[in-house]
Amino acid sequence: MTNRRLRLNHDLCRMVKYLSYTPGPWKIGALLGDPDGKSYEYPTIYRLNEDGSTTYVADIMGALSPSAWPNACLIAATPDLLEACKWALAAEKTLPKGIRHPELEKALENSIAKAKGKS
Repeated sequence: MTNRRLRLNHDLCRMVKYLSYTPGPWKIGALLGDPDGKSYEYPTIYRLNEDGSTTYVADIMGALSPSAWPNACLIAATPDLLEACKWALAAEKTLPKGIRHPELEKALENSIAKAKGKS
């Protein structure tokens, strides 16, 4: 990746603090792609809304890559993982100082900040 592209990605992540993400749970599905006349399925992440409609969250490009579907699984778990990190951090902070794990707290805080576009 070029420095310019990295900077653009960083700037986009910083904008997240002004936006809200699609609430979970997120699911994984497959869409049909037809580049160059060759049909194949590629993973997509979506949310089923209470009214029965669908909100598409992300499409995973590179469907022929062996990491496409595992990446989709990780992305679909993101809202659940964020909530688990928040819960674990809150529980950790209720412990007495002598038995708390500062490295764990820092890791959880960094993960939450990254998910919110603050790192």
